[in-house]
Amino acid sequence: MTIRPFHKKIKNKEAGQVLLITVLIMMSTFALAIAIGGMVLYELRSMVNTNESVKAIYAAESGIEWGLYKTNKDPYALKPEMKNGTEFECPDTCTNCIHCSGKAGRVNRAIEISF
Repeated sequence: MTIRPFHKKIKNKEAGQVLLITVLIMMSTFALAIAIGGMVLYELRSMVNTNESVKAIYAAESGIEWGLYKTNKDPYALKPEMKNGTEFECPDTCTNCIHCSGKAGRVNRAIEISF
């Protein structure tokens, strides 16, 4: 009959606890890294959408300028070609106003003036 020392049993239990604590710390660190990565991606998308929004506003403003030119100077003026990948639409819906919507990527912005 072999008698095992009591301190070896305690050492084996402590080794299991150290492994458990190490795994928990690694999981926490991984979860924190994923959360920070998600926030960074959200901010990057927000910056891209802001850039596209500015382009869409400028496209709508170009449409307003074109509508004013048509109203005041040349009613048969051709719609200008946008070179930066944006576009605008100006439907003729009212007599004393111009409503144009600009589009850049997936972002739409609209402007309306009355005169």
